[in-house]
Amino acid sequence: FWLKQFGLNIVHRDSSRSLLHVLAAMVGPPGTTTGVTYAQGSIVGGFKAANMPQTIGRPLPPLQLLAPEGHSSDIRWNDFNYPPVLRLIHFDITELQWKLRKVVRLLNFSLLLTTFVVACNLLDTIMLGMVAEIPPFWIVQAALHLIIFPPAALGTFYLGYCGLATREPAL
Repeated sequence: FWLKQFGLNIVHRDSSRSLLHVLAAMVGPPGTTTGVTYAQGSIVGGFKAANMPQTIGRPLPPLQLLAPEGHSSDIRWNDFNYPPVLRLIHFDITELQWKLRKVVRLLNFSLLLTTFVVACNLLDTIMLGMVAEIPPFWIVQAALHLIIFPPAALGTFYLGYCGLATREPAL
């Protein structure tokens, strides 16, 4: 008999497979059971999607954001040159591929912006303390922000830079 579910006509042959046919009707064209074999392959086979045809459009080309093999050997990781005065990590944007440079520039901008905003916050809080009555804890808190946030932003920047520059899956 015909079962009306989800606005589609579904052939109902066996009560134990009614859910299978409902799913098949969502996969296949309305009023047919062509999706039954695809639904059976995906449900019975443990959700394997290899049997499912692509119904709409073309697949996207694979994104090639990782550095090619051997590219990370060109980077001089032992040349510590960043931040300019402290020289804690290696950073040279010219050693990266062109399509990765924009992301790394944004990561660097995030680091610089975080450091600048936290330093301005400490200076503003000190000046406000000279002019008005504020709790002394505000100055301590602004100083703690200067101690905590820029190193965290530097760590985030460096992990992002290393993750884009190398092929290490852990990064």
